[in-house]
Amino acid sequence: MAKYTPETVEKICILISEDYLSIANVCDAVEISRETFYEWKKNKPEFAQAVEEAIEERQERLYRLARNAMRRKMEGYTQKIVKKKYIPSPLDPEEMELKEIIVTEKHCEPKASDIAHILKMEREERREKAEKEEKENSPSRRPIIVEVVDKETKWEMEQLPRRLNDPNYVYQPMPDDYEG
Repeated sequence: MAKYTPETVEKICILISEDYLSIANVCDAVEISRETFYEWKKNKPEFAQAVEEAIEERQERLYRLARNAMRRKMEGYTQKIVKKKYIPSPLDPEEMELKEIIVTEKHCEPKASDIAHILKMEREERREKAEKEEKENSPSRRPIIVEVVDKETKWEMEQLPRRLNDPNYVYQPMPDDYEG
């Protein structure tokens, strides 16, 4: 069983960030139990942070790969097709001999469904961004400034949170010595 060392942490993080292994597979590779992995993650903040960074790195790499694959599909691509023809060997009819290699290239056009998918994703991202901006800039997020000119109204405004939070609140008139 592996001990908690910087080398073990580094190996775990490399396996997480560079591969598609499950946590169980990573644990097997470094010879620790899943319980140990989760115990380290719970009790060692530096380990938890390193693992999270490795996961984020892996996700970013996978996202880049997916975007590149989609870009190639959007641009179209050339597919190389190699066909090999064999004939029986004149020396030994049981053996096959390569007669010729035929290489053809086929241009694959982008698919309308791929284009539609990308456009839909872009629309959704823009809509989500607009909703987020609208929510951040909504009046409910901005502070309300109320200017009070008389002592009695100021007193009532100060009492309002108590009245709203306490169902048994009994209205109290403004005291004579109130300095508002």
